[in-house]
Amino acid sequence: MMKKSQAGFSYLEIMMVLLIIGLLLSISVASYTNLHANSLDQRRKTDIQEIRSSLEQYRSVNGAYPTPNLTPGLPFGTSGLTDGTNTYMQSIPQDPEYPNKQYHYSVADDDYTLSGQLTKPEDTVCQVPAGSDLCGEDGSNYNCNYCMGS
Repeated sequence: MMKKSQAGFSYLEIMMVLLIIGLLLSISVASYTNLHANSLDQRRKTDIQEIRSSLEQYRSVNGAYPTPNLTPGLPFGTSGLTDGTNTYMQSIPQDPEYPNKQYHYSVADDDYTLSGQLTKPEDTVCQVPAGSDLCGEDGSNYNCNYCMGS
């Protein structure tokens, strides 16, 4: 009597394993994408809050907010917010997706608005139409959906 050895897997078993691996992989990719978008938006919110804090310190010393210039984005550049005597912020943060997206700053009377574009629209704080004074003045024409002011 000879025994026939049955080594290996059937086609059906291999297909089931591949199906399970594919399902787990698709769930993990979707979770990573969502986590990445949340991370970028949280960084934008934190950056804008830090810039806002520095602008308030600037105003408390100088009596007014810095005047925006004609270039898009933040008028005080990336090297820092200073009035020549005091430094209020060592370096100005850029949007995580710079140069495709930028933070914007505008001043009207004794008020200012800092704005940016969040990835997830459900986190919208303000809605600014494309091409307005707050966003898109550089021709990018995207909507800012997160704003903070004085």
